[in-house]
Amino acid sequence: MKPTIEDIEINMDELNKQLERSASDKQRNLIIRKWAGGVCVRCYKIPSKKVSYQIEDALLVERYCDNCFKYMKDGRGKKVTDKFN
Repeated sequence: MKPTIEDIEINMDELNKQLERSASDKQRNLIIRKWAGGVCVRCYKIPSKKVSYQIEDALLVERYCDNCFKYMKDGRGKKVTDKFN
């Protein structure tokens, strides 16, 4: 199961303006979901990578920030980032 890794293009200036106005964590997460399609699956911050797995008829999509992506591992315990660098 080889993942497809894509960069997420976000206008950070505009996103940060929106986040400054948000009052709660729930509002912040909704804004990030609107701009990036979701939050980082590990730390709930702004994602920079979209990782997709095709599993038979299903597509699993996960989003990671740069920090969490460095430590992402496949099912065998090996770092995925080592395979794609």
